[in-house]
Amino acid sequence: MAKKVRSSLYHNAGKIEKSFNEDLANIWNFTENQLDILLTNLPLLFSSITEREQRLHRENIVGLLGVDAQKSLQAIEALSYIYSIWDPRGDTVKVAMEDIEVLHVLPDNDKQRKIARSFFRQLFTFLEKDSNRRLRNQTARALLPSLSSCSTQIDYRQINRAVFDWRSDLPEKYKPNIIGSVPVALIKIILDEGDPIVFQCDKEDLEMLNRKFRAVLKEMEAK
Repeated sequence: MAKKVRSSLYHNAGKIEKSFNEDLANIWNFTENQLDILLTNLPLLFSSITEREQRLHRENIVGLLGVDAQKSLQAIEALSYIYSIWDPRGDTVKVAMEDIEVLHVLPDNDKQRKIARSFFRQLFTFLEKDSNRRLRNQTARALLPSLSSCSTQIDYRQINRAVFDWRSDLPEKYKPNIIGSVPVALIKIILDEGDPIVFQCDKEDLEMLNRKFRAVLKEMEAK
């Protein structure tokens, strides 16, 4: 029989800063209602795709907790760290619960210790259930650089009917003939590694991309 492997929390214990234990200790002073708020809303934060989504969910949690903002943010960051090191391939609730006992992250007070155990069990249960989603993402993003973010901007290019020949024309006599402007979409695709991809396209190009992407979405959803 294969020997049991400890959780990622156990193996990352050496990297954990002193502030981590202090932030966890702060959590056990929250009321049961505030702990329920964390357990209910943290999954939304953890599954956020964009940085803006993360910020909105983080701000929402702080507002719902209704306590000191700094303490709330420190609590969120401590729990987010646990989420970040959770291994969806190997970590389980059972082993993680055993490891928090030996890592001395539970409070000494008996009442708070009971609350902390219950909280961790619920948190680890979510992380274990979320493992399939994270495994799918890891599998899909393996081997090749993957999309991290995308930014766009519209650039208006002047339409100039005049022609300037730098060899024979004199700049002081040159008279630009601007008859309007044309919009050009600038697109910057940022990958999780390597240089970004930057290109420009016009309205027809954007329509082509839009239609192609909508079609490939249907192909991905096809059974």
